Amino acid sequence: MEALLKEITTATENSATKLKDEQQAYNALDDDVKAQIQRDSLSLLGLKNHTMLAYLHHLAVVTLAQVQRVEKEQKDDSLEKGRQAAIQGTVKNRVVLEKGIKGLESKVNYQIDKMLKAYTQDKERKAEREKQRAEKALLGADKEDDDEDEDDKEDGDDDESESEDDNLAFKPNVSNLTREKTARPVRDARAKKSEKEDDRESASNTIYRPPKISAVAPESKSMRNSKKKNATMEEYLKYSSSAPMVEQSIGSGILEHGRGGEKTDRDRKREEEVQRYEEDNFVRLPGANKKERSKLKKARAGAFFGEDWGVGGDIGEATKRKRGGSSMWEKSKRRR
Repeated sequence: MEALLKEITTATENSATKLKDEQQAYNALDDDVKAQIQRDSLSLLGLKNHTMLAYLHHLAVVTLAQVQRVEKEQKDDSLEKGRQAAIQGTVKNRVVLEKGIKGLESKVNYQIDKMLKAYTQDKERKAEREKQRAEKALLGADKEDDDEDEDDKEDGDDDESESEDDNLAFKPNVSNLTREKTARPVRDARAKKSEKEDDRESASNTIYRPPKISAVAPESKSMRNSKKKNATMEEYLKYSSSAPMVEQSIGSGILEHGRGGEKTDRDRKREEEVQRYEEDNFVRLPGANKKERSKLKKARAGAFFGEDWGVGGDIGEATKRKRGGSSMWEKSKRRR
């Protein structure tokens, strides 16, 4: 155990000296690095590298403080303060990396790719130009004048192409303007123009074919009636089955102290729909109109003990004249 502690102490002392040297070197190069970041590179990527380096530095300080805390049996206030400061720095740098830099990097990822692509194209173009010049130098000194003229022409062409590439190097990402799941890659204007011309030629040569739409029959009255359920059959199946079912509290379904009968499932569903609509839209629906009240009054007049005893007892239904019930002969006589 003592040998292990000695090894740990020697390792911590060596790491402390190395950290001091690294701190001095870091302080010496800090200004140069900041100036280089501001001059030759992107500030976001420079901030990312700087934050990552600071995060690793604070993490190493926390590890070193933890080892020294294990070695010393007595509590050291200065060591604890340095440890807490290192922990706070670690947390701050981690939050900056995850919450700040990561989101910004995803937003400017397209521009970063464009800049890297422009840099690689420029580098490849320069290498190709140097290669061509080296090959021409090996041919001999007889064709120097012709080569110089050709080089001037090529330089002019390269400058024109570079200017075109520079103008299109930082164009906006067109795929972000549309909300398609599979966005098409951005292409040059010449390719788009040729594609449009090809599409026009192909469209003029082909025969127009209307789009195929699946035929759907309109909903008829018989179909609507078939969807309706028979309330009497539903109630019979409900009471005749032996399956457990939910019942309302005793007396909650009685209307007007027994004179109005009992609430049916249809009435309860209607009340639930009205209540749900009023709660969702924050509005009160109007009550029943005169026609609905008279209809409800007639229905309750023939009800007794929750049963409808007025079937066939309404003489108005039998004596009321139906609309459009007259024959064609009577209609023709009226027209005369």
